[in-house]
Amino acid sequence: MNSITLSVGIDLARRSNHMAVIATAPGGCLAPAKGFSFPHDEEGFRALQERIQCLRGSDSLQGVAIVMEPTSGAWRDVAAFFNPLGASVFFVRTDVVSAVRKTQSRFAKTDRIDAAALASMPWTFPGRLVPVLSDEGRLRKLRELSAQRFRLVEECTRWKNRLLAHLESVWRPLVIQLPQGVSLSQSLLLFWEKFPHPQDFMEYGAKRFHRWFEQHAHGSLSPNVEETILACAQKAAAFRFRLGAVETEREIARQLVPHTRKMTQLFERESPSSRPGSRRPAGTSPNATSSMKSPASGRWSASPSPPPSCPSDALRM
Repeated sequence: MNSITLSVGIDLARRSNHMAVIATAPGGCLAPAKGFSFPHDEEGFRALQERIQCLRGSDSLQGVAIVMEPTSGAWRDVAAFFNPLGASVFFVRTDVVSAVRKTQSRFAKTDRIDAAALASMPWTFPGRLVPVLSDEGRLRKLRELSAQRFRLVEECTRWKNRLLAHLESVWRPLVIQLPQGVSLSQSLLLFWEKFPHPQDFMEYGAKRFHRWFEQHAHGSLSPNVEETILACAQKAAAFRFRLGAVETEREIARQLVPHTRKMTQLFERESPSSRPGSRRPAGTSPNATSSMKSPASGRWSASPSPPPSCPSDALRM
């Protein structure tokens, strides 16, 4: 920051005037001592520009640093105004400004104190300054899209966790037999949507389910998954019926499953692995997450025998 000869710290406000403090050296603030308040419009920005030019005795803003916190979206307008004029625009994280204020023995928090702390940053903590680039428009768009996707991923994860917690209770005999990740695959989500409760499956019947399975599995689920469902559904249905919470559990699943399935479909369409020409990770196959694991071989197999933990007479439906 050797090229910086004058620093302007701006404490941005969302609905009131901004506060600016101008400094030429660490701790050396220029007049006025109470700071300079200006509105968030062109007249206010012009007034700050003229004050800077008057103090420097030059029309050029080369060597001037504009330092501020990323408050709301106000900092973008300040950057868009001063960047083309030759000033170097930076923003600093809020927690960093708070730490700087405390190191300067200013535990009180006012607009002027924050602005003064920002004005001293080019000399006290230059490594904490984040430059605002001239092509901020493209970076801003990418930043907004990344933040939006991050929020959507978090929301999708929350819905998946809620649904999985529900399934582990209601469909526990079946869920514990499925490999990790298969329970919320698209094929199984379609199954949970069709049969939100084990009692719905029992009422549907084994023969009708066999036809439904052949129609909707589309080769993504191996035959032993059908056998596992048949073997475990009766056990789960009998237990849930004894607990007497069939209707409540059914309604909860009817709320969770469709929303989770839609969000999962959205992210699968947007993920690179689902696009044409994309490469699948080595060692995986389209059906690898939809098969059952054979304890004997340790590999995914299509063994038609039901799991030992489920009664074999459950196949007689």
